[in-house]
Amino acid sequence: MQSVKDPTATRLRILQVAAGEIINNGYKAASLANILANSGVSKGALYHHFPSKLALGHAVFEELYVDRFQHFWGFPLENEAPIQALCDFLLALPSQITEDEMTQGCPVCSLAMEMSAEDECFRSQVQELFEWLCKRVQAAFVLAQQNGQLKDGVNLEASARFIVASIQGVQMQARYMEDKAKVSETLIAVVDYLKLLMR
Repeated sequence: MQSVKDPTATRLRILQVAAGEIINNGYKAASLANILANSGVSKGALYHHFPSKLALGHAVFEELYVDRFQHFWGFPLENEAPIQALCDFLLALPSQITEDEMTQGCPVCSLAMEMSAEDECFRSQVQELFEWLCKRVQAAFVLAQQNGQLKDGVNLEASARFIVASIQGVQMQARYMEDKAKVSETLIAVVDYLKLLMR
């Protein structure tokens, strides 16, 4: 078995392999044996860094999934015309994801569905992350309104939550539809709603 002397590198390797295992199989079915084999570390090294499978799952979420999620969804909202940028981003999304990524779905959404009722820490982590996204979308609506890009009378908080819930729904449906055309059509409907809010 490969020996990795740098404990920081060992820990990161375990996290990366575990993240892939959870994405492919779900948290409950994720195999510690597979994680050990694919990371090339000993069982002792794994348990030195993560005393349990649950601790490993929490660390994967906090240290990998959160950053990826925030980078993925934060980028289109960092724009002077954030609603149009979000529309463009959503319309381009089906052409930018692989078939595997589509069927695997969003890791955060998948964990939310699988583990929110099973573990309070996972539930609170997921809730906090989606609250972050709702606030980011709401901030984008505020900026668009200030720039004269949004119609008057829009309930910004409710609309932001509706958009986030719609995107979550599309991501979950994509896992079982396995049809990019249908995913694209559904995202177009989300974009059509966004355009109704714009001047």
